Amino acid sequence: MTKPFVTDPAIAAWLKVPLLAAGLDSGRDWVGYIDADCVVRTKAPDFRTDLPDGSSDLYLAEGRSGRVNSGVIFARNSQSSRGYIATVLDSMTRPISSEDRAGLKYENGNFIFVDRTVAKADRMPLTWNNTFEPELDDHIRHFTGDLRSGYRRSAFDTYLGKAQKLLARKPGPQPERRSDEFAAALADVTRRVITLYPTLG
Repeated sequence: MTKPFVTDPAIAAWLKVPLLAAGLDSGRDWVGYIDADCVVRTKAPDFRTDLPDGSSDLYLAEGRSGRVNSGVIFARNSQSSRGYIATVLDSMTRPISSEDRAGLKYENGNFIFVDRTVAKADRMPLTWNNTFEPELDDHIRHFTGDLRSGYRRSAFDTYLGKAQKLLARKPGPQPERRSDEFAAALADVTRRVITLYPTLG
């Protein structure tokens, strides 16, 4: 997904949540989200059959800190998974503790908060969202944190990324809560995305 371009990186990061909700509401058996700074191995198996059985039907992996990382999300369609995503979306304008937001910028603190206080997601193996182990024979490598230096993009994508950074708002630490105006802007971008990519909804 490359359109529309948004100048607020927090909107772009949060967009995964309403799009996951839309995918589940559309009746699909499974939905998934993978961050743009991830690489999916060609040998990766079908996640729908490889993931262990769980109770929440919403799968997240833990990062080095032991907290969940929202860069890769898989969800089997059920009342439980739809409720989990709805709770994360609802938490956007509610206060999130500094403990859950520590070191973060966007929506990951809300997933951590919901996972810690409301409903625990099923854990998927690190192989499905490897954020810190360089020697791991993984299915999806997420080039964040210690692995960020290994991320390689084409010359065009590197140039485009630099140009977009000049236009985009500089991100700061994740705030305690997002404003109602932010929520409205996210809803507007979500509608535009689903118009551009109708199969997402």
